[in-house]
Parts: sequence; structure tokens; C-alpha cells
Amino acid sequence: MKIIETIYRIIFKKERLFILVILFIYVLFHKLFESILSNTVVKYVFDYVESTWCNDTLIILLIALFGISAIYRSNKYRFTVSNKVLLINILFVLFYLYYRFWGEVWSFKPFYFINSINYFDSLVILLIIQWILLNKTTLKPAENKGISFINDVAIGKNGTDELSYSKYANQLAERIISSNFKNSFAIGINGKWGNGKTSFINILKTNLDAHNIIEVDFNPWDSNSPKGIIQDFFEKIQESISPYHSTLSKLLNSYSSKLLAINDNNLTKSFQSIVNKITDYETKSSLFYDINEALKNIDKKLIIYIDDLDRLDKEEIVEVIRLIRNTANFCNVFFVVAYDRNYVIKALEDHNNYNQEQFLEKIFQIEISLPHFDRIILREKLAKMLIEKLPVKHHHAINDAVIGSSSSGIPTYLNEWLENLRDVTRLANGLILNIQSLLEDVVLSEFIRLELIRLKYPSVYELLYKNTEKFLEVTRDENTYAKYQFKELEKQEISEINNKFKNCKISLELYLRMNFSDLSIKENEIDKIVNLLGGIFGSNQPYYSIKRSHISVTVPTMFNRYFAYSLSEGSLSEVEFSDARRLLTQEEFNFKILELVKNGLESELKYRFEKIKSFDNKEDFEKIITGIFYLAKQKSKYPNRLQVGFDAKNLVD
Repeated sequence: MKIIETIYRIIFKKERLFILVILFIYVLFHKLFESILSNTVVKYVFDYVESTWCNDTLIILLIALFGISAIYRSNKYRFTVSNKVLLINILFVLFYLYYRFWGEVWSFKPFYFINSINYFDSLVILLIIQWILLNKTTLKPAENKGISFINDVAIGKNGTDELSYSKYANQLAERIISSNFKNSFAIGINGKWGNGKTSFINILKTNLDAHNIIEVDFNPWDSNSPKGIIQDFFEKIQESISPYHSTLSKLLNSYSSKLLAINDNNLTKSFQSIVNKITDYETKSSLFYDINEALKNIDKKLIIYIDDLDRLDKEEIVEVIRLIRNTANFCNVFFVVAYDRNYVIKALEDHNNYNQEQFLEKIFQIEISLPHFDRIILREKLAKMLIEKLPVKHHHAINDAVIGSSSSGIPTYLNEWLENLRDVTRLANGLILNIQSLLEDVVLSEFIRLELIRLKYPSVYELLYKNTEKFLEVTRDENTYAKYQFKELEKQEISEINNKFKNCKISLELYLRMNFSDLSIKENEIDKIVNLLGGIFGSNQPYYSIKRSHISVTVPTMFNRYFAYSLSEGSLSEVEFSDARRLLTQEEFNFKILELVKNGLESELKYRFEKIKSFDNKEDFEKIITGIFYLAKQKSKYPNRLQVGFDAKNLVD
């Protein structure tokens, strides 16, 4: 049965059906068409073509030009021939070949030099070229490379259920299969954008696939207007249901035409009413009854999926709801509609000022809020995406930064920031693009925090970068290492601000609370932003007490690279310094130090040396100590000192 249905759908698609009908008509009335062609095109055009060397040359040149042009466009632009054009050309060639070898109506002019080949045989050559072009482009589709972006796509039918929706979708499918109603039944799938509504619907389809069901995917956002939604809806229904009933498609067409006429204007309504009274023209209610009876005879459930209702404007949403509740309230029709409930309720305010929530409850007999899932799933998904795209040597750091471990701790802040798979994909793409050239030179966990700010609140990200000195201050810990932390408000500043901001302790928070509207952020999200950045720059956060890497964003000389997505000109790469320490001789290492000092990197070099607390071997120890003294003796670029010098305490350490 499945094979027959597949063949039916291949043959009886509208465009192919039209070609088959034309072919059938020609075969049936071929004598008439042959006579018409003989007395027109053949008589007044082709009869005047002669076999000459000049015509031979012209035909060969045209074929060569077509071939060269096709190959050039194929290689340069991946130009290909559409299936429809190819099908029409095949029919023309078959038409010609029949009359060339079996038909006795016409004779064709041969080449002047080769009598066995006709001028029209060039059609076959052109068809072969087109066929080669089609195969060349379709057999070798472009594939994603290792550093490609990750696409935000829903789980397809029979895809991996990463959010564990299968069990819940299966329960819903069992109830749909067991239910039979005289009217339509509407099921709402409620969830925020990116929460996996489309994936849930696809999993539901998988569970319904083997049963006596007709599925229709209706995308109202493809329609040009609210009125167009009605027309597109019934056209989609007709296309899906036509194989199952001889007249149902016609009934649906008449019904939709009547609905469109009724919705036009008062003049149309009056005219339609007069027509109904004078003639035996079917009324809207009688058509509705006939459609219902036809659906009963088919004895199949019609399931209509409407995804992303919250993509529409308010007028379009009202039109879709009218379709669900009244216009298409047919027997055994199930609507499965995905939307963000808050968005839809807001859109209904103008339509029904009284109680939008109750109005929505009247439309959908059941509303399903997608089940909550463990946020560790999203962190695992993020780690998996990054591991697939970034080098193996960084996989351990990725797991520590995203999944967590006993040594690095659990990054629970990600549970608050990653709400759905769309958030995961966006963050993964941002990291893959921006950290590619910095993997060796940044702390991944800090970079992730800053990337979250950039994605969610770009105005805050820009503010922190462009006004660093206003919101961050350089401090020194017990080891005298310079580092950035939040700039705290002074007592005088606190006394000058009004009571509304009395709880603000840091300058960044105060600025955000005073300017959140201009920065396009919500006031209730300020704490979330400050807490995230506090994981890096906050003096009281647990994360801050962990010993910082010398390439942390809190290190003043490292700060810019976290915002520039690459090492700025003249910056000292961690890879560059490590390779110099490991691979160069003492003499070469000293020369490298001299070169870096001349480039103004003496502070970075001093800091890098200070951070070295362990050594590979005796030779490595001697190279570093010798390098420190060599650096100390170099002439400083700073005007207030003669030599670079060194910190005695750090040297002893």
C-alpha cells in the first residue's frame, strides 16, 4: 500500500499531472497536431533549411558555445538545470526521436558532411550536456567543514531526542489515536521561542506515522495577508486530501471561495445573498455539511500542524484562531498549534478586551506546556558542539568550563543563561567564531561569561570595553599581582544618590539601574548581569578567590584580547612565549626577549616570568633565571626608569 501511495504522489503532483494530460491529448489527437505543424512551422520554416557546409559549421559552433558556456557557469557559479526544464527537454527529445526513427510524417535534413546525422540530432547532445550538469551538482553536495557554524534546526522525524520529549509525545499521540470527535479538537503547545516546540511536534509525528492519519503542515506566515491565510489553508488541505476522496477537493475549494467572498465587503455579501435566493447555489452551511460527511466517509483523522503561531501579527493570529474554532471545525480534525502563550494573549488584546486568557482557553481544548528538562542537558549539548569544532587539546578545558569537575567546580551560572537549545546554538557559534585564534591565550570560562553578555546584552558588553576605567579598577593582591575588579562606590557617592539606588555597591550596577532603558535591558535583569560579571571581577565571589591564570581577563595587559577576538598588534601570545621557552637556545631566548622589549612588551614579559613557578628540568630553570636577569638589564621604554629591572620578592619566590 505504501508503494502504491508513493507512486501516486510522484505521478499525480500538479506539474507532472499537467504534462501527462498534455501528452495524453497529443497521443489521442496526434493526426490533428501533425497536420497543424506540417501546414505551419514545417511548411514555412523548416522546409527552407538546406544541407550546406555553412549550416553544418553554424550548428557545430552553437553546440560548442552552449557546452562551453554551460561548463563555465557550472564551475564558476555551480549553475545547474532545474528538474522541470530537464523534464520538458526530455519530452521534446522523445517526441523528436519517435518521428526520426518511426514516424513517416516528416523527413529531417542531414548534415552536409555526415549524412547519417541530422541537424535536429543536436537536441540529444544538448540534453546530454544538461544531464551531466544536473548530476555534477546533485551528486556532490557541499558539506560542512570542521570549522563550520552550527545551524539552529529542530529535531527531524526519527531524530535524536536530546530533550527527552519522546515519552510525553508518545502519551499525547496515544490519546489522539484513541479520540474521535464530531467537531475539531485543538491542542496548544506552549513554550518560549527556542524551547523545542518544533522538535516536540516532529517527535509527535513520528509516534503518529504508522496510523490511519492524514497529516497537513500549514505555515500561515507564508501567506501575504489575513485573507490569504484562508485561501492558503484550504489549498493545503486540498493537496493533502485529494487522493482519498473524489469530490472533497472540489467541496473545499467551493467552501473557501465562499468564505473569501463573504469576508470581502458588504456589497459582495448582499450580492451573494441574492444569488443564493434566486439560484440553487449551495450555501456555506450546506457545503460545511457535505465536507463533514465526506470526512466521515474517508474515516481518517486529519491532523493539521501549525507551528510558530507567535511569528504572526495580531490580525493574522485572530484569523488562524477563527479557522480553528469556526471555519474548519470539521469532524475528526485535530489542530496541533505551537505558540508562546504570552505573545498570543497580548496579540488578542485588541480583539477581545475582556479576558484574553479565557478566550484562548475556549479555542484550545487542551494546552500543553513543554515539560521541563534538566539544564545539564543544555550544558552537555554546548560542550559537545564545542568539542566537535575545536582542537582535541582543548577538550579537557571545554569540559571543565561547561560541564564542570571536582577541581574546577560546577558552572551553575550557565543553567540560568542557557534556557533552550537555541541559546546553546547561538553561544556555540559565537565561541567558535570569536575564540578560534585565541584558544591558547584566554581563560575559556571567562571568555564564555563575556560572550554571554555580548550575545544577550551587547550594549553592556560595549560599555564594559569602552569605559573600562569607569567600572573597573586595578588592585593588587597579597602577591602584588595587578588585576581588575569592580570599582566600588565611595561613601560620598553613596550619600549623594537617592534612596532608589541605596543598595548599589559598585559603579557598574548603579549605571545600569540609572540607564537600563537607554541600554535596551530590563530592570529585573540587572542583578543577573552583575552576578555573571561578578564571577570574573567581583571581589566577594567564590570564583574570585581561585588563583588566577596569568592570561585572565582581570590581568590589565590581557584585557583587550578578550574583546578584540584576536591578539592585538604587539601582544605577547602564550603560545609564542611557551615555544620560545621550550625550543630556543639561551642565546636565541635572550634575543627574543630583546626583540619583545623593543616592541614595548616589557610589562607582559615581567608578568609572564613572575607566573612561572615550576620547571621542566634544570636546563629550563637556568634558562628562565638567566632570561629574567637579561630582561632586567634592558633599557626600559618608560621615561621614569633606566632599566626594566625586576621584583626581588618575585625573583626569590
